Amino acid sequence: SDLKIEDFMFSHRSDEVLVKLPDEVCGQQFIIENCAGCDIFVLDWSAQVTVEECTDCRIFLGPVEAAVYIRNSRDLQCVIACQQLRTRDVVNLSALLLCVAQPSIEATRGVRLGCFCFYYAELQAQLLRARLSP
Repeated sequence: SDLKIEDFMFSHRSDEVLVKLPDEVCGQQFIIENCAGCDIFVLDWSAQVTVEECTDCRIFLGPVEAAVYIRNSRDLQCVIACQQLRTRDVVNLSALLLCVAQPSIEATRGVRLGCFCFYYAELQAQLLRARLSP
């Protein structure tokens, strides 16, 4: 079956609960853009995730094999497992983080980081697929 980019993104959404269940992303790149006031759950592993132009969102990202990029966003609460977190032009980011490499935080203010603390049944297998230690 052919992959459709719209199946691997949440774009221009407001005040919604948005969910990708296990086996719906399957290691593809995922994009979250122009979302406001959303609760976003990506409960699968992905190659890379970009979060851009988002405001007042709560975001959970299952294991990400490479980097998570957060850009031009504000007032985000996140739970992230990834190889590296990279931010630019972000205001007020709170994140619980499992991160292999040191985060790269640029032109970002109001950052609070803590330890990843989350569980769902498929998480351990997804961490291994994304080459992150469970």
